[in-house]
Amino acid sequence: MAPEPTVNMQRRIMRDITDISKMESDYILIDGDHLNYIKVVITGPPSSPFEGGIFEVTLDLHKFPAKPPKVVFETPVFHPNICPYEGKVCMNILNPTEWAPATRLVQILEAARSLLDQPNAASPLNGSAACMLRMNQNMYVDTIRAWTHVFAGGDGSRVPQHMLDLMNQATERLHITKAKALRLLTRHEWIPNRLTRRSSEDESD
Repeated sequence: MAPEPTVNMQRRIMRDITDISKMESDYILIDGDHLNYIKVVITGPPSSPFEGGIFEVTLDLHKFPAKPPKVVFETPVFHPNICPYEGKVCMNILNPTEWAPATRLVQILEAARSLLDQPNAASPLNGSAACMLRMNQNMYVDTIRAWTHVFAGGDGSRVPQHMLDLMNQATERLHITKAKALRLLTRHEWIPNRLTRRSSEDESD
């Protein structure tokens, strides 16, 4: 069992949580009752392919502020620096060797939100997203819009119609969910004849 936060740690975390609650335009605190673990909703940056998306993020604060919190996107995101299955995030601000205990939680959330629209393909957690960003930026942007629509409630009208059609066709042909169809199509770079029933069984929602 993780140790309970000290009084000073509690005060610091409570102060940081108060800061987050004051910024409701960009971040919405949905669970701040436990000082070791909080949930926040981040809105997709405007004028980005993430626009209109609502992304749930959790922060594990068991060792904060002595060590950086563990930040996880619970909402699936297609991004070079975010694991598409576990939601782990790669950001310089969270690097243990560069961590500054004075860093506030709202700064971390601001960095996470900025990261969405400012990816670093040089240190990817999602190799396929990094490769697509380098090789085909139009497909990369449209794929983000598709993921934002399916997983984060983004506007479907921002997704190219041919991608919506391919998702619907894969869903019907392979008898799978739209989420699984999207993951498969993304993995196979939107080439539908690469999709098989067997490949769908290896893919999670």
